[in-house]
Amino acid sequence: MFAGKHTYNILSSDPDAIMPLLFADFDLSFSKNVEKGDIIIAGENFGCGSSREHPSVGLAFAGVKAVIVKSVNRIFYRSSINQGLALLVHREAVESYRPGDKVIISFDRGEIIVGSRKFYFQPLPEKLKQIIDNKGLINYLKLQ
Repeated sequence: MFAGKHTYNILSSDPDAIMPLLFADFDLSFSKNVEKGDIIIAGENFGCGSSREHPSVGLAFAGVKAVIVKSVNRIFYRSSINQGLALLVHREAVESYRPGDKVIISFDRGEIIVGSRKFYFQPLPEKLKQIIDNKGLINYLKLQ
């Protein structure tokens, strides 16, 4: 998601510098095509690797609404929440996705719609929703 060779040259607090390199080893056009509100569908152990903070900073900065995964690296999950990026672990929803399917998430209802199929998850706790709504843990804590 963010090549380890860049982690010491680019600060994790510099989202403008992170964006052009985000997913660059997989898709050079990702940073140009990602849009606010996008939902990413991903596979196993999402967020594993040497750089776990840079990708979560970049995805949150880009305005990605959520990442739905089969499984997630625990440290990456924590970093994502700290940045206000929602991660949902839902294997069935990921496996049902086909390119072109519309994906809708309701955090309040605990619902994912993939194409014409509905999947359910435990609705997010209120404080976690507030962290995500406030674009990260630091912003949330400033309001307390």
